[in-house]
Amino acid sequence: MKTERLLILFIIMFAALRTFASPAALTYQGRILKTDGTPLQYANVNFLFQILDPSGTCLIYQEQVSGYNMVNSGGVFDVPIGSGSVQYPTTGSFTILDAFNNTKSFTCGTCSASGASYSCSNASGTYNGSAGDNRKLRVQFFDGSGWQTISPDSIVRSVPFAGFADSAQKLGTNTASDFVLKAEVNSNTTCDSGSFLTWNATTKQFGCAGVSGASGGTVTNVSSANSYLTVANGSATPLLTLNVGTGANTVAAGNDSRFTDSRAPNGSAGGDLSGTYPNPTVAKINGQDVDSTAPTAGQVLKFASSKWSPATLTTSDISGLSTALSGLVTQSQFPASCAANQTLTFISPSGSFTCSAIAIGESNITYSSHAQNTFLAAPTSGSGTPTFRTIASSDLPAGIMTGTGTTNYIPYYSSASTFANSPLSVNSGKVGVNTTSSPAALTVVPSNNVATVLLGDPTSNGVNQTQSLSQVPAYTTDTPFSLIGGNSYLDRDEVLIGGQNDGGSFAQAQAAVQNIIFFTTPTKNTLQGTERMRITSQGNVGIGTNSPAYKLQIKGGILAVKGDVFSANGPSAESVASFDKEGAGGVAINMFASSTNNASIYFGDTAQAQQGYIRYRTDDTVANQYMSMQVNSAERMRITSTGNVGIGTTAPAAKLTVAGAIVSTPPAPFTGATVDVSTSNTQLLTSVGGSAITLNNLAHGGTYTLVIQDTTSRAYTFTGCNTSKYSPPNQATTAGTHSVYAILSVYNGTNYDCYITWSTGFQ
Repeated sequence: MKTERLLILFIIMFAALRTFASPAALTYQGRILKTDGTPLQYANVNFLFQILDPSGTCLIYQEQVSGYNMVNSGGVFDVPIGSGSVQYPTTGSFTILDAFNNTKSFTCGTCSASGASYSCSNASGTYNGSAGDNRKLRVQFFDGSGWQTISPDSIVRSVPFAGFADSAQKLGTNTASDFVLKAEVNSNTTCDSGSFLTWNATTKQFGCAGVSGASGGTVTNVSSANSYLTVANGSATPLLTLNVGTGANTVAAGNDSRFTDSRAPNGSAGGDLSGTYPNPTVAKINGQDVDSTAPTAGQVLKFASSKWSPATLTTSDISGLSTALSGLVTQSQFPASCAANQTLTFISPSGSFTCSAIAIGESNITYSSHAQNTFLAAPTSGSGTPTFRTIASSDLPAGIMTGTGTTNYIPYYSSASTFANSPLSVNSGKVGVNTTSSPAALTVVPSNNVATVLLGDPTSNGVNQTQSLSQVPAYTTDTPFSLIGGNSYLDRDEVLIGGQNDGGSFAQAQAAVQNIIFFTTPTKNTLQGTERMRITSQGNVGIGTNSPAYKLQIKGGILAVKGDVFSANGPSAESVASFDKEGAGGVAINMFASSTNNASIYFGDTAQAQQGYIRYRTDDTVANQYMSMQVNSAERMRITSTGNVGIGTTAPAAKLTVAGAIVSTPPAPFTGATVDVSTSNTQLLTSVGGSAITLNNLAHGGTYTLVIQDTTSRAYTFTGCNTSKYSPPNQATTAGTHSVYAILSVYNGTNYDCYITWSTGFQ
């Protein structure tokens, strides 16, 4: 980006020099306009400030201010110099104000750009400041596309050099508070000859005083008046020696035998003791306070809440005691008392015992051996203890039933109060009629040439109008099953279920029945029925065919109709639904509805029918026809007669109209340099690993957004694009930040051209 014009107001501001430090920063203000006259309003502008020698050839100081937000600024900026990242000098505590020290020698530096930042090092030249030298200020800024230099350099004259006035507040590294003014010594009066400098701790001032006896002056000689202290070189540099020992003329040592009695300590106690010797008080234990409350009997000294206090021991005070006691039974788990006829019963949920009455279940009662045909019963008369005895007549109810029977037969009353065998028998859980050896759950053996199972009215008009499972008199000996109804034999309605059919009459099965065949008898007074349905031994069901090859085979159409059908595949005067053929070898489901009505397939459950449907709206006016889909009892999608598709709307105005949000499930972030853009128009790349990114499955007119969170500074290119056009021109991204690329792909007849806009510096 080039700048057409640049307005810069450079201001250096310092507070008045007093006892506080001057601000170690300058203020740089201005406005940046683009070549088209619009202001620069980039969200992540970097400023680079360089202080150079008067000739502009020696770099003394370089600082970078990063991430300056100029959004909604109108291009106006106000940047402090001295608060950014110092890039040169690379070591030490050099500040912006040090660059204006004309009494110092400076080592020149050199710096090179790396994306949106610089790296610096020492060069070979030096610059020695001298009184009156000025400095040059060179400013660059990074607007997202590259570094732009503000030209020409600004000459820094006398005002910024006032910033180095911090030297007036220091002598070397010492501030004014580290020194004493001469006028403050001895109240600014002259000291007499031979006086010494004195210090008044109360007024915190220096004064003068002469030698007065032994209270002041210069020590000229040191001597000792006894043998306890020896002095060497007393007139020059005295060396004093204290003589300690156990003999005469020495200061007594700790084991001196001259100590003949004890010496009680005195003075104030210290450490964990308080008060005075010889009777101090224990105030602390190992530095922790002891509570002044007197303990009572049974208490111990316990540390809690940052002090020692008297307390009674609990189970939690002893490590592991609660665990050791957790499995033991406590007094609180038992009831206070139980009745004489009760026992203790443990209740698991509460973990306690309760009183329960004593009871014994029957399964827990055992008896010794007793004689056969006896039972435990009360006396036959009166009251008494139960005993094992035989049954007595008084134990039975009034009335007598007599008779004999055969094993496995179910008895019946052959006469009043008399039992006899019935035709029913039960053997191994199988029931037989007229047989005791039933091979199945129920077996019926005919007797006396009567019907095995009788269905119908055998007495109407005095004519036998029924058939049986094993007998059809005068017609056949093996009609498995027949249903006959009606008022007379001649007008009866009959349905026959048989095992075999010869096409005209029923034939006797010579072997086990292989098929179950359903017949109807359209001609009265005849058994020449017509086969309507068959179940084969393979389990195939045929309707309209006697040789079904599938589990269900129907010869002819399946029709659900309201009204009359005019043709097999054409519409009718009423609604029609049918399964039918379509052409040679084809099949179709026909849904015909009368004009201005609906042809629908509904879906639902047993609780709520027709919750969903697929519907076609018929109408003589083609423009009014449409197909729709309902879900959860509401229309969700519609296709109009013109082919427009609407989702969430019943009046789509375009090939696809969606009323509401369109949300796609985001793909997983990509790691690496290959992206399949067909999975989503927005892709996240967390780690690229290189500067070339491969784009797979581009589409004409496709717009894709790549968010790159790889913070390495790179100039990215895109494989998969025949040509790539960048705006702004392609260059390295800003290190340590995220970048966003918006890509429009256009098919040129052979491959794809890509138009790319991008931005970096997101942080």
